[in-house]
Amino acid sequence: MKNPSAVEELGKDVASFANSTEGGVIVLGIGTRLENGQEILDRLLPFDRSSVDLDQMRKLLRERITPAPRNVSIEWIEHDSPGHGVVFIDVPPQAAGNLRT
Repeated sequence: MKNPSAVEELGKDVASFANSTEGGVIVLGIGTRLENGQEILDRLLPFDRSSVDLDQMRKLLRERITPAPRNVSIEWIEHDSPGHGVVFIDVPPQAAGNLRT
């Protein structure tokens, strides 16, 4: 979250899911591969818990998406070894009057 372009991209991804009819889940710590022109989830790439601030992520999303999305859940799930894991960002679809930009 120290890279401004990464913050901007995360905001765009969350807004896109919020504006969809199904919502979606963003997972930080997953490797992908290309197969037939599509990105396929390939492997877990757990990272150190100290490298992510979940409260900062929540704050950045509230500040950068207007109106702020409702009921977005950001959770750390430990995997593989203590202090290492992945982040799940669950973005529910938003009501028609609450779409994001």
